[in-house]
Amino acid sequence: MSKKILAFTAAILTGPITTGVFAQEAYIGIGAGGTGVFNHTTQTVIDPGIFDDGVFGAAGTLYVGYTFPLMSKYQLSLEAVGNLFSATMAEYIPTIPDTTYTKYRYSYGIRVLPAYQVSQESNIHFIAGYSRGNFNVQDTLHARDNNFNVSAYQVGLGSKLELCQNLFVRGDIIYNGYQSKTIASTIGAIFTDQMSTFDGIVSLGYSFG
Repeated sequence: MSKKILAFTAAILTGPITTGVFAQEAYIGIGAGGTGVFNHTTQTVIDPGIFDDGVFGAAGTLYVGYTFPLMSKYQLSLEAVGNLFSATMAEYIPTIPDTTYTKYRYSYGIRVLPAYQVSQESNIHFIAGYSRGNFNVQDTLHARDNNFNVSAYQVGLGSKLELCQNLFVRGDIIYNGYQSKTIASTIGAIFTDQMSTFDGIVSLGYSFG
């Protein structure tokens, strides 16, 4: 009896699932949602100071990936993703006068999604990856117009639900912590920008299993 119990336990832990959300398969998804962009800026040399700004905007995403079943109830997906954003921070100071803009344009990256099966049709997953984002920062008073790309680590959580054969819906909440970027304006003011973003995305996907 004990041998049968051990054999049954081993089958549960090691047997891959090849149906539902845990089939080995390629997939593609497209989605939309919102993004929160936060910029911590340190200005030196001319008018030194520290400034914090934030704004919310729209986000669109496209991803492709491949899923590998692991042990029973576990899987690992590898993904490539691209995002477009419409998020602009604008601030006008009439007493100086000065106008500043920070625009979050797009990002792309790769990530892994370890997942746990909740039911035959759904899972919850963790997101960890690398992202590279494009920003534009302008400051009229200090003759600044900088367009730059910076790298970020990415972490998040999400859930996937299979609607019918090959079709699924997914929701993700993702944080990107970008590296700081130091740039000088044309008149010699030096700025160090530290960007971070929170994205909430709902997507519809198709699996090729």
